[in-house]
Amino acid sequence: MKKVLVLVAVFALTMGSAFAQKGTWYVGTSAMTSVTDLEEPGTAFVTGFIVGKAKDPFFGDDLTVTSFGIAPEAGYFLSDKFSVGLGVAFNLTKVSEDRRGDVKTTSFGINPYARYFLISKGNFGFYMQGGLSYVSSKDDSDDAEAFNTFYIGINPGVCYKLGDNFGVTASFGNLGYTSYGEDVSAFGLNVDMSSLRFGLHYSF
Repeated sequence: MKKVLVLVAVFALTMGSAFAQKGTWYVGTSAMTSVTDLEEPGTAFVTGFIVGKAKDPFFGDDLTVTSFGIAPEAGYFLSDKFSVGLGVAFNLTKVSEDRRGDVKTTSFGINPYARYFLISKGNFGFYMQGGLSYVSSKDDSDDAEAFNTFYIGINPGVCYKLGDNFGVTASFGNLGYTSYGEDVSAFGLNVDMSSLRFGLHYSF
């Protein structure tokens, strides 16, 4: 499917402060953007509600895609530059097509990760993140089996501190390995706009 247009994007809490001290906790999530890629519905750890148009890759039919996701996360700074975190995700996606009707897919995921801050200067920080994610998806057809996706990889990110507790984050691009079930896998560098993520975070 093609990328879809965001009608409502929800910004909520994510990640910890770029310049947090050892012992700091953080909570939050990232947000769906106008370039969120729904080629594989339910695999993104993002929060929001989106509706858009796409083309069926096999039959060429026009599709309407509606997706709601929520993906809270929490973490802890083990040192001033190193944090570990855990995210979870729930996603509900409906794909509508005139000829075949609606297909609804429910997905659940888990995403442990670690971040190391390479640069912390003024209100700006640059980090590298390594982690893995596991997502299990199932549609509402009678004979459907769960479809499991596993990913492990690294990605860069930046953050900007807005105050003592709040800050914004952005990440773009990733390098990693993805497994789509038993027989399909891929390894590579993704630098298209679907890898773009934004967030607003709170630390304490």
